[in-house]
Amino acid sequence: NKSHILSLRYVGDFLGNTIRITSIPKRKFYQYEKWRMENKTKKTIRGTSLELEINVWKQSINYGMEHDYISTTVKLFYPKFDTERKRKDDFTPEEYKKIIRFFNTKKWKEGRGWLIEQRRQFLRLWFLVLCNTGCRTGELKKLKWGNIRKHIYTDKGVRKETVEITVKPETSKVRKERTVLGFGDTWKYITQVKEISNYTKPTDYVFPNPNGKEWTPTWEMFSKIMKGSGVDLENRDLSWYSCRHFYGSMRISEGVEVYLLSGQMGCSVKMIEQHYGHLKVKHRVSELNKWKQRKGSKTFLE
Repeated sequence: NKSHILSLRYVGDFLGNTIRITSIPKRKFYQYEKWRMENKTKKTIRGTSLELEINVWKQSINYGMEHDYISTTVKLFYPKFDTERKRKDDFTPEEYKKIIRFFNTKKWKEGRGWLIEQRRQFLRLWFLVLCNTGCRTGELKKLKWGNIRKHIYTDKGVRKETVEITVKPETSKVRKERTVLGFGDTWKYITQVKEISNYTKPTDYVFPNPNGKEWTPTWEMFSKIMKGSGVDLENRDLSWYSCRHFYGSMRISEGVEVYLLSGQMGCSVKMIEQHYGHLKVKHRVSELNKWKQRKGSKTFLE
């Protein structure tokens, strides 16, 4: 398991790879969070991640004791981390527009060579597809051309087209297949990806790295886009995952019902209500105010 190997690597670097387990100070791990923040990340790390890393270490220690590799007299104390899951922040519609404008600037479009410019276009389209499908980043990075097709529909007598994405169980966080219909101009964005990509076979990744392999846009890439757009990163917990929350927030504000949205986003109705319920209430208040304005009558509230 890659995450377990990485966790042990972090702990090993923290302790020092040559230290004897019996020589580790009992409360050494109370310094782990501070060390982790200063040495291994450029952003705030969640307590759930720290807890996972320490638990992998504990499991290794227990295994060693059970098989007589480590003395059972070793006693270490561990801190408690804040593991309450907090919802990532999302962008405001105004910030979304600022990001789109930044993507169209000369500063973003023109890089040092064709490859840099191509990767920047991929990043722009990656961002737009995330924001208009609500897909998880892991689902999008594993998406292949064979799982995409055009979807034609009629809206008020006008023929329109969007993208229909099949998220396979093996690529979904919840291990369930679902069909996602892209919002707005998603089909246009997917078409642009195909035009600039060197890998467009049904078995190829939609968003590959330059060698056609799986690609993971990094936090540094995201941070560069936000800073260039003038979006605040200091006081908010924003990441690529915020694109998914932006999608959810916008659909709720437009009146999409939670049952439909939960099916599109691949999560429970309860999760939708927990994360976006307050937005639904705000939307209903807005509708009530519009109704009052149409009536043009004063009430005892005025």
